[in-house]
Amino acid sequence: MKIDYYKDGGKLCTEIDVDFLNEKVSIKNHTSDILDRAFGVNEEPDMEDFNEFIKDRCFPETRDHLDWTLKLHGIESGYDPLIIAQTLNGRVAGDDHYLIFHEGKL
Repeated sequence: MKIDYYKDGGKLCTEIDVDFLNEKVSIKNHTSDILDRAFGVNEEPDMEDFNEFIKDRCFPETRDHLDWTLKLHGIESGYDPLIIAQTLNGRVAGDDHYLIFHEGKL
């Protein structure tokens, strides 16, 4: 799956390519600002880093009324950070960063 862009507003920050079969992550940063990069100073993220990044780009599992929130967004599979990030484009309160997924939803 390719996440084409991790963006801040209209600014391209990082391209992310994830090979789930071989558990490989490759990135290309388009900014020198480490606060705007998907993985900060980490130039060689692994799957664990990717999974943590995705968790950070969605609401927490401890959120009040979690089942209602998932249902509101049409997520029937339960709490799955990747599905949530795809559904909400990785948007979280407090910043202008978001994800654009190249391929269709899982």
